Amino acid sequence: MAIVCKYKNKIISFSWIASLLLSGCMVGPGFHTPATPKVKSYTGGSFPTQTISAAKQAQSFDYAKDVPADWWTLYHSPELDRLVKLGVSHSPTLDSAIASLRQSEEVLISQIGTNFYPSVGLQLSAQRARSGFVVR
Repeated sequence: MAIVCKYKNKIISFSWIASLLLSGCMVGPGFHTPATPKVKSYTGGSFPTQTISAAKQAQSFDYAKDVPADWWTLYHSPELDRLVKLGVSHSPTLDSAIASLRQSEEVLISQIGTNFYPSVGLQLSAQRARSGFVVR
């Protein structure tokens, strides 16, 4: 009982602080979702047809051309090609790719542990000690 009385002010203070912090998460009963903007596209204007020249050679854009299914080959990177081939060889079907992704996520969560999600903790402790001195 003495411990509760000793920490009573701290417990009340913590309760008030916690309730104030958690009340910031609420939006209230009068909240309405804002209307979506009336726009036709994500950009304000048209796209450029050419980039600014870098290394004395500008890039041009062909918006009518489709991106190939093996788009990574456009980088001409043997390392990237090797990694993509390795990934495809270990996940030959969509179902196994999804299973591999879920397995990777579970491994990540198990390695990170509870640090992956936010947590709140409270710890109270009390200590009592006696001195072994003898007065003569």
